[in-house]
Amino acid sequence: MPRAVVPYPQDHGLALGRALRVVGLLSSRPDMRDEEVEAALIGEGAGPVDAWLLTLLVPSALSHPVLRGLGVTGFPSVYGVRKRSGQCAYLPLAGEHYFTAALAWAEELFALAPADRSLTVEAWHAVAGRSAEMGCVNNMLTSHGPEGLRGAVNEPTNAGRVYR
Repeated sequence: MPRAVVPYPQDHGLALGRALRVVGLLSSRPDMRDEEVEAALIGEGAGPVDAWLLTLLVPSALSHPVLRGLGVTGFPSVYGVRKRSGQCAYLPLAGEHYFTAALAWAEELFALAPADRSLTVEAWHAVAGRSAEMGCVNNMLTSHGPEGLRGAVNEPTNAGRVYR
């Protein structure tokens, strides 16, 4: 029998608050390096792993509604991390409350008309544009044009660091 995925962190208010803090940081300073975002979050009380997860997962979550609008139909349920042994392990996105909270917020916001959103299109792109998913999409658009995305399926994001 499969184990139930317990979201981390368990507190939805904390997860959403920190995810929205990332949105605020990146939309106010789109040129911020990941290390600067992480340092700001750590300075506000997040642990180093949490800061890294937020920096990785929030842009990814905000990219999903944009990608759906472009015709992408498949999204992964996991993301990859490198273990100390060098092997890749896949962890469930459903267990990452930072991701699920940001995704639910983004989908709700993206359903509104752009003029009714609390986040400008430029700010949205400043955040979502940092994701690996948007990087792949931009490459596909350059190579194959807009029709190249119809029915595309996203592969799991692979984080470049060793954690957990």
